Amino acid sequence: MGDTSWPTVKHLTKSDFTGDGIADVTAVWNDGTLHAHPGKGDGTVTPPTPVTLGGATGSTVKHLA
Repeated sequence: MGDTSWPTVKHLTKSDFTGDGIADVTAVWNDGTLHAHPGKGDGTVTPPTPVTLGGATGSTVKHLA
């Protein structure tokens, strides 16, 4: 993916989260933050977008499926 931030990923999953027919990546980084990386359709993803649910981070996430 050409980005030095990937070694800091704790959990990673891919799916079509945006519903556009293109694979996206969701990752929990080692600092506990959850990030969405929507796919561009050319095998690459966009820069990460932090995701929070009610202010919570992904620090307690054990599995992404």
